[in-house]
Amino acid sequence: MADPSNVDVSFYLGRSSFFKGDYEMAIMAFDRVLIMSPDSIRVKLELARCHMRLGAYETAKQYFYDVLASKPPKPVRNNIDMFLAAIANAEKKNYFSGMLAMGISYDNNIRSAPGSFLLSFAGSAGDVTFTIDAPEEKDHFFTTTLALNHIYKFEDSSYA
Repeated sequence: MADPSNVDVSFYLGRSSFFKGDYEMAIMAFDRVLIMSPDSIRVKLELARCHMRLGAYETAKQYFYDVLASKPPKPVRNNIDMFLAAIANAEKKNYFSGMLAMGISYDNNIRSAPGSFLLSFAGSAGDVTFTIDAPEEKDHFFTTTLALNHIYKFEDSSYA
């Protein structure tokens, strides 16, 4: 860099590095600006965003709280609140989810055989015949399924 003491050049180097995805380079450029201008709220906001992208959530939160302490405009506060909520979500260790399914069924013909039939027995005393008439039956039944899931995220691991 031609002039490392130029605040604007360092700031725009940090911004371009951030958008390029080189967050470490952006942090170095923003730190250089912060050394020359320690009260720069915008630089602290950019540093917070860089640290958040790198997963350094504690450092990012500290920078975000520094920016909030300066009472920024409402849109900036809203954005910081969204960033802090995203950090809180990323730091969660327990995740719960569930599903409840309920059903009701009605069947007015639950038998597959005819409703009446004939039974005949041939024996030594003679033939015996029975006629059985079964009434038509109807049936209601209810089903319920409950599935609960719990995921625990281990420290410093991408496995859950």
